[in-house]
Amino acid sequence: MKRTGLLLLSICALVSAMISPAYADSTPDEQWIAPLPSDVLTTPYLGFLADGIGAAPNSGDSYLLGQEADGTSIGKSNVLANRWCKAVTDPDCAKVTYFKYSATLGFCSTTVTIDCITSVEAFDATGKALAVNKVKSFSGTKYQPFTGFPTMGIPNGAASEIVDIPGAPHSGGTQYLIDVHNDGSWITGSDKSLSKSFNAQIFGIKLGPAPAGADKAFQTTAVYAGQKLGDNPKGGDVVDSACVVYSAADKACALGYTMPLDVTFKINLKTSIYIMGWFHGRISNASTSFNLDQSGAARVATISFSGNPVVVPTYSAWSKSADLPAAITAFNTTYPKRVSGTIYGSKTKSSTDKKPGDELNGGVSLEDAMSIQLRAKEYDQASIDQLNTWIASFGDTASASPTRWIYQSMDISFLTNSILGSSQQQGGSAPASPQGAPSGGSAPAQPDKSTECYIKSGGDFSGVVSTNATQYISGPPTFDVTNQSLDYKVAAPHYLANGKEFQGSYNLEISDTLARCLYGFTDAPVAATVSVVGVNGESKVSTTTMRSVGGFLRLSATGFTFSSPTIRVKLSQPTTTSTSATAATTTTKTATAATAPTKVASKTISCVKGKTVKKVSGVSPKCPTGYKLKK
Repeated sequence: MKRTGLLLLSICALVSAMISPAYADSTPDEQWIAPLPSDVLTTPYLGFLADGIGAAPNSGDSYLLGQEADGTSIGKSNVLANRWCKAVTDPDCAKVTYFKYSATLGFCSTTVTIDCITSVEAFDATGKALAVNKVKSFSGTKYQPFTGFPTMGIPNGAASEIVDIPGAPHSGGTQYLIDVHNDGSWITGSDKSLSKSFNAQIFGIKLGPAPAGADKAFQTTAVYAGQKLGDNPKGGDVVDSACVVYSAADKACALGYTMPLDVTFKINLKTSIYIMGWFHGRISNASTSFNLDQSGAARVATISFSGNPVVVPTYSAWSKSADLPAAITAFNTTYPKRVSGTIYGSKTKSSTDKKPGDELNGGVSLEDAMSIQLRAKEYDQASIDQLNTWIASFGDTASASPTRWIYQSMDISFLTNSILGSSQQQGGSAPASPQGAPSGGSAPAQPDKSTECYIKSGGDFSGVVSTNATQYISGPPTFDVTNQSLDYKVAAPHYLANGKEFQGSYNLEISDTLARCLYGFTDAPVAATVSVVGVNGESKVSTTTMRSVGGFLRLSATGFTFSSPTIRVKLSQPTTTSTSATAATTTTKTATAATAPTKVASKTISCVKGKTVKKVSGVSPKCPTGYKLKK
């Protein structure tokens, strides 16, 4: 069983982080830490945490790990040496056959003009642009900056950025952390790297002292027994702190604070990373601009992400292993690879003699763990089922209700084969099942319809799904052939941490081209009605809209309640082909909810300049100077 990422929490780091007075006054939900049972190190427990972040990193880390091995089979060949490389051409890494990188993108400069953030923007509720001032770069604990390889799609590894926005105060001040991150890998000799995931996040922050043990959280290069190609070296201590990012170099902690929901934030960047054109995240009023230029040696994308923060419930619970409900035991038996996470204590070793750094030499195995806190990291049906199982056993109220601003590309492992080659060869882990099928770590061996459609999209912008639900599925909705409907499932606690009923939101934008390929539609206009259905088939109170504008289908559902509703879009097409360019709009309100004011619909156009194609979204979009409307 693969144990990468299973770490032991030392007592000294735990106690220091949990009682540190620096974080004790009027603690916002963004600094909430899941409480531990008092005897977690000496009595077997199983815990669960769903914080709505998933696998999105927020560490400010950058490193290029080079591995020498006795073969080139990911997950099978034995690692002979781990090396921190300054570039793929680093002489110290000349014998490396496999590179694995974690890259944080910083601001562009006169010397860094690609794989960087060109600007950050902010707008108030009236649309007025707010001043954004650069403050400083802020590195994480595993900070090993490196030079990228743009022609291979490997970005530069830098640090997170802190900006000050005086016109957008949050509960802790006016500073914000900008964390744009990419994880990927490259086998020496391959024509392209494999970008596994891409994430852009914004946090309201205030700098404070670094937590105790932050300097012990770094990974070493020591090869441990059984390490396979693609496995990271063992990490240092887990520091369970309220920090969004903590930096040993700066001896500082970026503490999270509640962000204003009426401020629109925008990140603009330029990158050589091969980013999938399907996005998802924690954002409202999402808007995306995706400009792809393939005229040069490197594939260059100019991308803008824009939207407002949302409140996303966090759920946490613990149970003594001896008293674990049967439903949770059954889930763990069905999905054994979901039984992993943070380890607390050991069954065979004394927890009291563990010192920071001991786990670098092997640590505690999953089988020997005294207690484990599971974490929902995937965006799939199995994670929805896992959350619902714990909610059914331990209550339907959130533990915290923090604000989030997250924009992510679809993980390349979503596809059953990658656009750039075999994901088994490059990525190390088996790709996940398509949306709607419980994955549990297994996957079909052959490409499916979804894979073929994404390949045909050529990496162009094809859509985005955003929701405030704790768990959701990152890809497009499944198509129910029998009912001719798009079904999309989300899950969250019914109540917020303050006891108020949680109101859900779900927004989908999908290109006509991808929709027609995925669902087999013709070129005729697609009509739709939208409803929100509860687990027992009852209609949920909500306001829903569906539009087809500018080559994209746009769906919105708001005001519904949880635990696990299904957003159902009933689709229909006329039997005869229509050539009308008029956008169809259907608004449906279920039960007795008051209809929310309908916003003016946005549209997307394609503009061309030579070989460059730029997509522009807005109420009345216009092509930039020098570009012509693509017809």
